Amino acid sequence: MLPSGPRHGPRPILAVGHPALVVFETPGCAPCEQLRPTLDQLAGEFRDRVLVVRVVDSAEGWLAARYHLSFVPTLLFWRGGVEQCRIKGDPGPRPSAPTSTSC
Repeated sequence: MLPSGPRHGPRPILAVGHPALVVFETPGCAPCEQLRPTLDQLAGEFRDRVLVVRVVDSAEGWLAARYHLSFVPTLLFWRGGVEQCRIKGDPGPRPSAPTSTSC
């Protein structure tokens, strides 16, 4: 999983044209920590097709405001440099667990 990089955010990474999953998290966030191994596995399994980018709010809090985030973890799915889908909050152990989504 790639860090987004200070002062630049995920935009330069998204500009390469690959589909991307941008994950916003904060230190000490239990759901974020539980989700991380799954995201690391996905990043490895799909490394040639999808970028998985991690944004840590404490280091790059300005991005939370820029993308209007109010929950962590928040997962943004991008394709062609445009956000396609957003999942806010803890997705839970099952895909059908209650969460806020724009997918």
